[in-house]
Amino acid sequence: MKGKTSKYKYTQINYFDMHTHILPEVDDGSSGEEESLNMMELAYREGIRYICATPHYSVKKAVPKEKLVTAYNHLRCRMKENYPDMELYLGNEILYSYDVIEHLEKGLASSYNGSCYVLIEFFPSEKYRYIYEAVQAVRRAGYIPVIAHIERVKCLWKDWQKLDELKNCAAVFQMNTGSLTGSSLDSHVRYCRKLIQENYIDILGSDMHGSIHRPPVFKKAAEWIRQQCGEDILRRLTFENPIIILKNQQIS
Repeated sequence: MKGKTSKYKYTQINYFDMHTHILPEVDDGSSGEEESLNMMELAYREGIRYICATPHYSVKKAVPKEKLVTAYNHLRCRMKENYPDMELYLGNEILYSYDVIEHLEKGLASSYNGSCYVLIEFFPSEKYRYIYEAVQAVRRAGYIPVIAHIERVKCLWKDWQKLDELKNCAAVFQMNTGSLTGSSLDSHVRYCRKLIQENYIDILGSDMHGSIHRPPVFKKAAEWIRQQCGEDILRRLTFENPIIILKNQQIS
C-alpha cells in the first residue's frame, strides 16, 4: 500500500465497497445496464472508487460463470468510459451449503478477485453450529471465509464469545454500511456501532441492489466512523483491508 507503484491512492473519499449487486440482470440487484450506471453514479457521489461486484450464488440456483464474466467485462468498460478513476472487481456472495467447496474448486463460484477470500452468506436464522462448521470447512479447503453482513446473523447477536470463536478461526467479518446509520436509540444501530468500536469488523459494503431500492449508502457511515473511531480505523475498514483481500494477502 505504500509502494511507489501502487495503483491505489487513499484520500478521504476513495472507499472500497466490498459487497454490491451492481452487475445487470444476474440476480435480484441491477435490472439492466442503465440501472447499473445509475448505481455507479450514486456510488461515486458517496466517495466509492473501488467496487466489488458480488452477485448472489447458490448451488441450487447458480448463474453460469460465463454470463457473470461477460456482464462484468462490459460494465467495467462502461465504468472506464464514465469514471476513469473507478475500478471494478468480481466475486460472488455465496449462500453456504455443504457442496459450495466443490463449486469453488471447479471455478463455478468466484472468490474475491481470484483470491482465497470468499464472501459467504448465511440465513439470518441459521444455527451457530452450522456456521462454525462451515467456517472450519472453508478454511480446511484453503479459503478464508468472509461472513457477509455479520450483523444480520441472529445467533451472533451480542454473543461476544461466539464472535471471538469465529475470529479465532480466521473468519473475516463484513458489515453493511446502512446498518451504522440511523438513530442511536435504535438497539440494532448501537450494536453495529459497538462491533466497529470493538474492532470486530474487517470490511464494509453497501450491499446496494439498485438506485432507488437499497441504493449505495457509504458517506454517512464513513463519517460516523471517522468521528467516533478515528481516521485510522476508517482507513483500515474502507481501504487497507480491502486491498489486502484483493491482493490475496493476510489480514493481521
